[in-house]
Amino acid sequence: MAQFLPYIKIAYAVRNAATTYVRRQLLSEPIVTGTPRTVEDWCRRQRVIDLSKLRVCCVDEADVMITTEGFQKTCVDLVRSLNPSICQMMLFSATYSDEVMAFASEIVKDPVVLRLKREKQTLNNIRQFFIRCYDPEQKYHAIEQIYAYLPLGQAMIFCRTKATARELAVRMASQQHSVRELTGALDIEQRASVIRQFRDRVFNVLISTKVTDRGIDIEDISLVINYDMPVTVDFKPDYETYLHRIAPCGRFGKLGYTFNFIGSEKDFNTMKAIEEYFHHPIVEITIDDISNLEQDQE
Repeated sequence: MAQFLPYIKIAYAVRNAATTYVRRQLLSEPIVTGTPRTVEDWCRRQRVIDLSKLRVCCVDEADVMITTEGFQKTCVDLVRSLNPSICQMMLFSATYSDEVMAFASEIVKDPVVLRLKREKQTLNNIRQFFIRCYDPEQKYHAIEQIYAYLPLGQAMIFCRTKATARELAVRMASQQHSVRELTGALDIEQRASVIRQFRDRVFNVLISTKVTDRGIDIEDISLVINYDMPVTVDFKPDYETYLHRIAPCGRFGKLGYTFNFIGSEKDFNTMKAIEEYFHHPIVEITIDDISNLEQDQE
């Protein structure tokens, strides 16, 4: 934020962030961005934020708040401490399910609601495929074929666990791919550094877990691979995460590719549910079919 406005100071209320403050002394920065629990700590225990003086309060990713234990209550408690006569309240969400709208009604009273039609949320120039891969060797062979036949820019590969991401990164690096990991094993500063390097094209392949499920702003991502299909904590299809993962792919009129690796009946059912939810076909191809996709670039 405000990288082109250096005179605007922003405090970073995230656990383990290198932000200095004096307890019970209000912050000098006019803008605070952070996670609910750390913001709450700064307000309640550290007393460095006075909620009654807040002029604008923004709750982003409301759909995440209602599925993360404790976040919904924390947000509601914070909002109830605001002065509604002077504070503008804004709430953003990738979806507007009944649960999200019920949460919104607790946060924003008499709101002006702006909705983006679901069919407008996906980019028409993203070609979505699924490949049946029943073990790590088949998945890696599919990745090899993708890189052998498709001229690609930057790529993101999403794995379910840090261990899988590490193994894949090591293997790809051993074959001269320019790759980095972005997982929960990194602290805040390390994550920011990796994202900055990816944006600056220091490397071309970012292998990540749920750390970047909500998307990052990179202009030239032409490939997204769901090495593992996105599911919620109770293993149901995670539609919003799928959308956030593929959305950066194929921007600005360029052709983008999304490949979903299907290794079980559960994976297949997850993929079909996502396909039906977005009313957008996800086409089955084999690993050998990947070479035929090269014609799309001609």
